[in-house]
Amino acid sequence: VALPLSLPLSLPLPLSLPLPLPLPLLLALSFQEEMRMPQFSRLITRQLYHLHQLDMPRGAETQSRQRDLGDRDASLWPSLDKFLGLVEGALKSSKLEALPADISLARVRAAIAELRSSVEAAGAHVTFTHGDAQCLNMLFEEPAAEEEDGVLTLIDFEYAAHNYRAFDLANHLTEWMGYGPIDWAQLPGQRAQREFISLYVAASGHETDAHAVRALEASLYTELQVLAPAPHLFWGLWALVQLSLSDIDFDWETYAHERLRYACKLLLHDHVEEL
Repeated sequence: VALPLSLPLSLPLPLSLPLPLPLPLLLALSFQEEMRMPQFSRLITRQLYHLHQLDMPRGAETQSRQRDLGDRDASLWPSLDKFLGLVEGALKSSKLEALPADISLARVRAAIAELRSSVEAAGAHVTFTHGDAQCLNMLFEEPAAEEEDGVLTLIDFEYAAHNYRAFDLANHLTEWMGYGPIDWAQLPGQRAQREFISLYVAASGHETDAHAVRALEASLYTELQVLAPAPHLFWGLWALVQLSLSDIDFDWETYAHERLRYACKLLLHDHVEEL
């Protein structure tokens, strides 16, 4: 697969990078189509699986952001609370215009409460997570031989924290849609989700019992369905914060409204739709 030699300049980047990248074999996965290919999903799931096995202590920086958490509690809830507080302050100070009724703060809070109830009931597993496994945070080293896979490396651990492993998986799958504009047609369906989970389980390299493999895949699929709305809430609220603060030329408002609207639709209706 021919990968681009530089990052796309049309996307909002958090920092300045030398373009093209100075390392000749390390190429940014800059297009959603490439990230969705099975050969890259195999590499991505391998990276995520091994990251999730790390017994990572909470460092000083993580503790400062999550000081109210226990050792194994998820960062998702204090992060959402923090974003909500910032958005509420921006609305009160008129840095943000009033939100549409279908994604009012009251509805977003209700959606978060519903999500938390479902996640706790499911007993979703907490691990150390990357938190932002999207194409701009991956580098690919081309294989030396045609039959090899190559090497994929996750970079940019700004959002790394102890969190639900299924949040990491769900978040990556939602990144298949891109983010400016969002291509909702690329949101993975049931089959794509199950295939991704199978690759994740296979990354362990030691699950040989077919029954154990099926049980783990079923458990992960359930966790994934429960956590599916979480990335939409997280990045939707995050984008509202960016809208109130950022000078980056990006349509934060549309992005935020679309993500929050989808999350509320999933969580506040009488039925839950597929991812």
